[in-house]
Amino acid sequence: ITMPEAHTINIDELIMAQDRFDRCMVFEDDYFRRETASIKSDPTTRLDIMIDSIQNSGVSYCHLAIHLSQEAGFEFVFDSAEDIPTSRGKLITFGRAQNLCWIPKNPVARIYDGNGQIEYAAEATFETRLHNDRLCLAVKGKAGHRIEFAVVIFTRNIDSFRKELLAYSPVELRKVVRSDWFYYQGINDIWDYFIGGKIFSTAHRVHRKGFESQNVAFVLYYYLDFLHNRTAKRIYALLCDFIAYSLLLSLPADNRWRHGIWTDIAETHTVHQIAGTHIFLSYYQRTSRDAFLLKAKDAMDFLISIADNLSDDKIWFLHDTLETNMADSGLFYKVFGSAAFGKSDPNTLCINSHIATLTALHRLNQFDPYDKYSTYFEKGLSALK
Repeated sequence: ITMPEAHTINIDELIMAQDRFDRCMVFEDDYFRRETASIKSDPTTRLDIMIDSIQNSGVSYCHLAIHLSQEAGFEFVFDSAEDIPTSRGKLITFGRAQNLCWIPKNPVARIYDGNGQIEYAAEATFETRLHNDRLCLAVKGKAGHRIEFAVVIFTRNIDSFRKELLAYSPVELRKVVRSDWFYYQGINDIWDYFIGGKIFSTAHRVHRKGFESQNVAFVLYYYLDFLHNRTAKRIYALLCDFIAYSLLLSLPADNRWRHGIWTDIAETHTVHQIAGTHIFLSYYQRTSRDAFLLKAKDAMDFLISIADNLSDDKIWFLHDTLETNMADSGLFYKVFGSAAFGKSDPNTLCINSHIATLTALHRLNQFDPYDKYSTYFEKGLSALK
């Protein structure tokens, strides 16, 4: 499909009219569906679309990414539109069906490295124009940038969702801070981290790149679940669904998320792998969907596969994959060879990641009581004595 010369995109035609362009089905079960599509205007410009939908709910989360090799401007148009005032992004009714569109944050111009980490990010503000009943959101981008923003579409229970997005109790606006890597003070702040169907840490202090973070997903998932329990707002439960499925689809075939917090070889950090495992187990506990228990086992099996064998048949769960060999360890750690407790030289015996792995192993064993998990739990517990 070819976009018009002026790069004018009609949202109703782009997202709502499925027969207007070809979609690729990435994943589908009886509850959730992910589709993608790419639309080119010319060799210098491509619009990628990812659409995550909760089946039969009338709610879809769409990620739009404009890839630019030269400077260009885009206009996203809503016909028969009403711009509803809100402090939490943009809320728009549009189209003949008067569906509801929520754009929680302004677009962001990003540059990614070869590992998919965010090297650069800067807000690219919408210019808003309303003429008669046509609303136009215009944005410009520079060569080499990827202009990205989220759109959430509601096609059912529109009045109910509109009320949920317009009125907030004090607990929903409470400031939530974790160290210097997480800040939240309202529902639209989720999209500071939820980017392209993955959860990123966007303010890490060590490597200074945005990286895929299951730790951030952990904070978001359980806090949104808390808000759902406190407010009974359905939007929070659906956002938990989107986060859980984003992790399900982001775990690679070799069962290790890659973070690259410290190096350019994209090392895996146990604390993030465990955070993702806990979300899988919680979501399985809530929904009984077997795919999430299987993914929890896959993520744990990777950590077991790299565990260090100590003396007396004990094991130690590593802090990260740099500790699997001295060459990789030297890229960050200032360590010297030591065989204390029968450990391997690069193992730093970091206790917090070891204990975190034991807690997840103990929990996994409650859902899937095979000898393997209880055996590794006991071996790891013995290493602490």
